[in-house]
Amino acid sequence: MKKIISALTISALALGSIFADVSLEYTQKGYISSNENNTSKKLDLNGYSEKITGDVAFTLSNENAGVAFVVTPYYKDEGRTGNLQDDTDFFDQYYGWVNFFGGKMKLQSGVWKTRSVNRLNQDAGVWEDNEYEMCHYGIVGSKIGQDITRLASINGKKALSTALTFHTDSFYATGAIITNNFKTSGTTSTKSGFALETGLNLDENTKVQAILKTPEDQKIAFGLFLDKSKITIKDRTFDIVAGVTIASDFGTAGAKATNPEDTSSSVTLNKGFEAAVDLRLRYELSDSVAITSMNNVSYLGTKTASNGENGVFNVWDMVSVALKATDTIKVQVTGEWVYQDLSVGHNGYFSVTPGVVVTPMKDISITSGLIIRTYGWSKPTDTSFAIPFILHVAL
Repeated sequence: MKKIISALTISALALGSIFADVSLEYTQKGYISSNENNTSKKLDLNGYSEKITGDVAFTLSNENAGVAFVVTPYYKDEGRTGNLQDDTDFFDQYYGWVNFFGGKMKLQSGVWKTRSVNRLNQDAGVWEDNEYEMCHYGIVGSKIGQDITRLASINGKKALSTALTFHTDSFYATGAIITNNFKTSGTTSTKSGFALETGLNLDENTKVQAILKTPEDQKIAFGLFLDKSKITIKDRTFDIVAGVTIASDFGTAGAKATNPEDTSSSVTLNKGFEAAVDLRLRYELSDSVAITSMNNVSYLGTKTASNGENGVFNVWDMVSVALKATDTIKVQVTGEWVYQDLSVGHNGYFSVTPGVVVTPMKDISITSGLIIRTYGWSKPTDTSFAIPFILHVAL
């Protein structure tokens, strides 16, 4: 043990002499008790997903370059398959970057999950998305415009990417290529999709950002977002982010008949039109109480030769209240509601998560609470409960 500690100390000193910023974070997630999936478990430290116990984030950087990676180790016992969940690998994120032209340009390559548009999630802490922010900006359920502000992704899933950014004090523009089967023609194939993001600061507290993505040939998505912070009305301060996303598939979604002249009703012409509206608000009721609301309405259209344009709506609403009881204790209550395909019943999901965060010292937190999930709305068919335990340490 002494040798290990000595090696870590020497490594930290050596890296600190080379890099201006060296950071290390560790998060452990488990259940004190849960009955999810109709299985009662006690003292399960094996992680929320039953596969991933937590993550370790490591960053090395100076003013000119840097590298970062996030490892998601998992513990395998007799009841586990050892397979990681979708969109997660042992190296969950890994990327490097370099700045040049006096810091005005940045080249970054690898796999990362960060988003530039303000998510208003500063009170989320270490809660999983399903406990605080189940949906992200964009078209919920879309194969083109889902999670559109996560630039280095395809359909909301991470992908190996390379991005070049130019920025000034008030403007930035990023162009990226994102690994995907964009187009195949004969023996020639294009293996990456394309994305462009721009942002403009209109004033100190107002920003406009736009994202354009073409993950595959003839598929396109566009998002436009307004971020307005520190709006004061009657001595109350709130922040707001509003956005709209549109997407379409101009290609053929289904196989056409052998005869090009055949226009029978069984032929699928294209995906159709998709759109979403996002609205998020964070309101500071006082120095110790903040209320956050996140809302999304998405429309997914389909188009066929027989039925023309048809579509369904997906709705997501979230409200969270955070109360700073003391300098080291924060109490939260978060409720989320998701309803997929409003034309069909029993597709709703509702959750309530009362929780408490204890911060005994800076960058160290212990989080727990009660996660209540109900499925099958408007006539609930299943309910689960879980008591989590989350330890987060940052150095």
